[in-house]
Amino acid sequence: MEKQQKNGVKRIITMILFILTVVFAFLALAFKLYDVEMSLLGTSVQTDGNGFSVISEYPELLEEIGAWLGGYSILVIVIVIAEIVVYAVMYAVMRKKNAEKMLLIEKILVVTNVILTLIYMINGFNAKQTIEEQSSYYQVTTSAMIPFIIVVVLATAYFAVTFFVKENFSLSSLKQKTAKTSEMTTADELAKYKNLLDEGAITQDEYDAKKKELLGL
Repeated sequence: MEKQQKNGVKRIITMILFILTVVFAFLALAFKLYDVEMSLLGTSVQTDGNGFSVISEYPELLEEIGAWLGGYSILVIVIVIAEIVVYAVMYAVMRKKNAEKMLLIEKILVVTNVILTLIYMINGFNAKQTIEEQSSYYQVTTSAMIPFIIVVVLATAYFAVTFFVKENFSLSSLKQKTAKTSEMTTADELAKYKNLLDEGAITQDEYDAKKKELLGL
Protein backbone atom coordinates (compact mmCIF):
# COMPACT_ATOMS: atom_id res chain seq x y z
CA MET A 1 0.00 0.00 0.00
CA GLU A 2 2.87 2.34 0.83
CA LYS A 3 4.39 1.69 -2.60
CA GLN A 4 1.10 2.42 -4.32
CA GLN A 5 0.83 5.74 -2.53
CA LYS A 6 4.42 6.74 -3.36
CA ASN A 7 4.25 5.84 -7.06
CA GLY A 8 1.52 7.82 -8.77
CA VAL A 9 -0.03 6.48 -11.95
CA LYS A 10 1.14 9.55 -13.88
CA ARG A 11 4.70 9.04 -12.65
CA ILE A 12 4.68 5.36 -13.59
CA ILE A 13 3.50 6.22 -17.12
CA THR A 14 6.20 8.87 -17.63
CA MET A 15 8.90 6.50 -16.35
CA ILE A 16 7.76 3.76 -18.75
CA LEU A 17 7.76 6.20 -21.68
CA PHE A 18 11.23 7.43 -20.72
CA ILE A 19 12.59 3.89 -20.47
CA LEU A 20 11.14 3.08 -23.90
CA THR A 21 12.95 6.06 -25.45
CA VAL A 22 16.20 4.69 -24.02
CA VAL A 23 15.45 1.20 -25.35
CA PHE A 24 14.67 2.42 -28.87
CA ALA A 25 17.65 4.78 -28.94
CA PHE A 26 19.74 1.62 -28.53
CA LEU A 27 17.62 -0.64 -30.78
CA ALA A 28 17.88 2.01 -33.51
CA LEU A 29 21.30 0.52 -34.32
CA ALA A 30 19.56 -2.69 -35.41
CA PHE A 31 17.66 -0.89 -38.19
CA LYS A 32 19.28 -0.89 -41.61
CA LEU A 33 21.36 2.15 -42.50
CA TYR A 34 21.51 0.93 -46.07
CA ASP A 35 20.12 -1.93 -48.12
CA VAL A 36 21.75 -2.12 -51.54
CA GLU A 37 20.63 -4.24 -54.49
CA MET A 38 22.71 -4.12 -57.66
CA SER A 39 21.26 -5.51 -60.87
CA LEU A 40 23.64 -5.98 -63.80
CA LEU A 41 23.35 -8.30 -66.80
CA GLY A 42 20.61 -10.29 -65.16
CA THR A 43 22.62 -10.80 -61.97
CA SER A 44 21.41 -9.39 -58.67
CA VAL A 45 23.74 -8.75 -55.73
CA GLN A 46 22.47 -7.51 -52.36
CA THR A 47 24.23 -6.14 -49.30
CA ASP A 48 23.05 -4.28 -46.23
CA GLY A 49 24.32 -2.93 -42.95
CA ASN A 50 23.09 -1.44 -39.69
CA GLY A 51 24.62 0.46 -36.82
CA PHE A 52 26.05 -2.65 -35.21
CA SER A 53 27.58 -4.12 -38.37
CA VAL A 54 29.34 -0.91 -39.46
CA ILE A 55 31.31 -0.86 -36.20
CA SER A 56 33.56 -3.65 -37.47
CA GLU A 57 33.10 -3.53 -41.24
CA TYR A 58 31.44 -1.57 -43.99
CA PRO A 59 31.44 -1.87 -47.79
CA GLU A 60 33.83 0.00 -50.04
CA LEU A 61 30.83 2.00 -51.23
CA LEU A 62 30.89 3.75 -47.86
CA GLU A 63 34.63 4.25 -47.64
CA GLU A 64 34.26 8.01 -47.15
CA ILE A 65 31.72 7.88 -44.33
CA GLY A 66 32.04 4.30 -43.09
CA ALA A 67 34.42 5.15 -40.25
CA TRP A 68 32.10 7.93 -39.10
CA LEU A 69 29.10 5.58 -39.08
CA GLY A 70 30.97 2.99 -37.04
CA GLY A 71 32.26 5.64 -34.62
CA TYR A 72 28.78 7.08 -34.19
CA SER A 73 27.33 3.65 -33.40
CA ILE A 74 29.93 3.18 -30.66
CA LEU A 75 29.07 6.65 -29.33
CA VAL A 76 25.37 5.75 -29.15
CA ILE A 77 26.14 2.58 -27.18
CA VAL A 78 28.31 4.54 -24.74
CA ILE A 79 25.68 7.28 -24.29
CA VAL A 80 22.84 4.78 -23.70
CA ILE A 81 24.90 2.90 -21.10
CA ALA A 82 25.78 6.23 -19.44
CA GLU A 83 22.08 7.20 -19.40
CA ILE A 84 21.14 3.95 -17.67
CA VAL A 85 23.88 4.32 -15.05
CA VAL A 86 23.16 8.01 -14.40
CA TYR A 87 19.41 7.47 -14.17
CA ALA A 88 19.78 4.47 -11.85
CA VAL A 89 22.08 6.42 -9.51
CA MET A 90 19.89 9.55 -9.60
CA TYR A 91 16.76 7.49 -9.01
CA ALA A 92 18.29 5.85 -5.95
CA VAL A 93 19.61 9.14 -4.53
CA MET A 94 17.15 11.84 -5.60
CA ARG A 95 13.70 10.34 -6.18
CA LYS A 96 12.59 11.06 -2.60
CA LYS A 97 14.60 14.17 -1.83
CA ASN A 98 14.41 16.14 -5.08
CA ALA A 99 11.72 14.82 -7.40
CA GLU A 100 11.67 17.98 -9.55
CA LYS A 101 15.38 17.77 -10.33
CA MET A 102 14.99 14.08 -11.09
CA LEU A 103 12.20 14.90 -13.54
CA LEU A 104 14.37 17.56 -15.20
CA ILE A 105 17.17 15.06 -15.76
CA GLU A 106 14.64 12.61 -17.19
CA LYS A 107 13.39 15.23 -19.66
CA ILE A 108 16.94 16.03 -20.77
CA LEU A 109 17.60 12.33 -21.41
CA VAL A 110 14.36 11.98 -23.40
CA VAL A 111 15.43 14.87 -25.66
CA THR A 112 18.90 13.30 -25.94
CA ASN A 113 17.35 10.06 -27.21
CA VAL A 114 15.37 11.96 -29.82
CA ILE A 115 18.59 13.62 -31.01
CA LEU A 116 20.43 10.27 -31.13
CA THR A 117 17.79 8.68 -33.35
CA LEU A 118 17.58 11.84 -35.47
CA ILE A 119 21.30 11.66 -36.22
CA TYR A 120 20.96 7.94 -36.97
CA MET A 121 18.21 8.74 -39.48
CA ILE A 122 20.40 11.42 -41.09
CA ASN A 123 23.24 8.89 -41.29
CA GLY A 124 20.91 6.49 -43.08
CA PHE A 125 19.90 9.05 -45.69
CA ASN A 126 23.53 10.11 -46.06
CA ALA A 127 24.63 6.51 -46.63
CA LYS A 128 21.82 6.01 -49.13
CA GLN A 129 22.79 9.12 -51.08
CA THR A 130 26.51 8.26 -51.00
CA ILE A 131 25.88 4.83 -52.54
CA GLU A 132 23.37 6.08 -55.11
CA GLU A 133 25.83 8.68 -56.39
CA GLN A 134 28.34 5.98 -57.31
CA SER A 135 26.22 4.10 -59.81
CA SER A 136 22.77 4.19 -61.34
CA TYR A 137 22.66 0.40 -61.07
CA TYR A 138 22.34 0.56 -57.30
CA GLN A 139 18.89 0.45 -55.75
CA VAL A 140 19.28 1.70 -52.20
CA THR A 141 16.80 1.90 -49.32
CA THR A 142 17.13 2.72 -45.63
CA SER A 143 14.97 2.08 -42.57
CA ALA A 144 16.93 4.43 -40.30
CA MET A 145 13.92 6.75 -40.01
CA ILE A 146 11.76 4.17 -38.23
CA PRO A 147 13.39 4.38 -34.76
CA PHE A 148 13.34 8.19 -34.97
CA ILE A 149 9.59 8.16 -35.61
CA ILE A 150 9.03 5.73 -32.73
CA VAL A 151 11.11 7.76 -30.27
CA VAL A 152 9.44 11.03 -31.33
CA VAL A 153 6.01 9.48 -30.67
CA LEU A 154 7.18 8.22 -27.26
CA ALA A 155 8.76 11.57 -26.37
CA THR A 156 5.62 13.44 -27.44
CA ALA A 157 3.50 11.17 -25.24
CA TYR A 158 5.98 11.67 -22.38
CA PHE A 159 5.80 15.47 -22.49
CA ALA A 160 2.04 15.42 -23.08
CA VAL A 161 1.52 13.41 -19.87
CA THR A 162 4.04 15.56 -18.00
CA PHE A 163 2.53 18.92 -18.95
CA PHE A 164 -1.16 18.25 -19.51
CA VAL A 165 -2.03 15.61 -16.90
CA LYS A 166 -1.96 17.82 -13.83
CA GLU A 167 -3.16 15.45 -11.13
CA ASN A 168 -0.78 12.71 -10.01
CA PHE A 169 -3.25 9.97 -9.10
CA SER A 170 -2.17 7.16 -6.83
CA LEU A 171 -3.45 3.66 -7.49
CA SER A 172 -5.31 3.68 -4.18
CA SER A 173 -7.01 7.01 -4.96
CA LEU A 174 -8.14 5.67 -8.31
CA LYS A 175 -9.72 2.68 -6.58
CA GLN A 176 -11.44 5.00 -4.11
CA LYS A 177 -12.80 7.19 -6.91
CA THR A 178 -14.05 4.13 -8.78
CA ALA A 179 -15.79 2.90 -5.62
CA LYS A 180 -17.37 6.33 -5.06
CA THR A 181 -18.61 6.44 -8.65
CA SER A 182 -20.14 3.01 -8.21
CA GLU A 183 -21.86 4.10 -5.00
CA MET A 184 -23.27 7.23 -6.67
CA THR A 185 -24.60 5.15 -9.55
CA THR A 186 -26.36 2.78 -7.15
CA ALA A 187 -27.82 5.70 -5.20
CA ASP A 188 -29.09 7.29 -8.42
CA GLU A 189 -30.74 4.03 -9.43
CA LEU A 190 -32.41 3.67 -6.05
CA ALA A 191 -33.67 7.26 -6.23
CA LYS A 192 -35.11 6.59 -9.67
CA TYR A 193 -37.03 3.54 -8.50
CA LYS A 194 -38.18 5.37 -5.33
CA ASN A 195 -39.68 8.05 -7.53
CA LEU A 196 -41.44 5.38 -9.58
CA LEU A 197 -42.79 3.89 -6.35
CA ASP A 198 -44.02 7.28 -5.14
CA GLU A 199 -45.71 7.86 -8.50
CA GLY A 200 -47.41 4.46 -8.30
CA ALA A 201 -45.65 3.17 -11.41
CA ILE A 202 -44.28 0.16 -9.51
CA THR A 203 -45.39 -1.73 -6.42
CA GLN A 204 -43.65 -1.87 -3.05
CA ASP A 205 -42.63 -5.48 -3.71
CA GLU A 206 -41.10 -4.54 -7.06
CA TYR A 207 -39.20 -1.68 -5.43
CA ASP A 208 -37.94 -3.90 -2.60
CA ALA A 209 -36.78 -6.55 -5.09
CA LYS A 210 -34.93 -3.98 -7.19
CA LYS A 211 -33.36 -2.47 -4.06
CA LYS A 212 -32.02 -5.86 -2.98
CA GLU A 213 -30.68 -6.44 -6.50
CA LEU A 214 -28.82 -3.10 -6.59
CA LEU A 215 -27.41 -3.47 -3.10
CA GLY A 216 -26.41 -7.07 -3.72
CA LEU A 217 -28.46 -8.38 -0.80
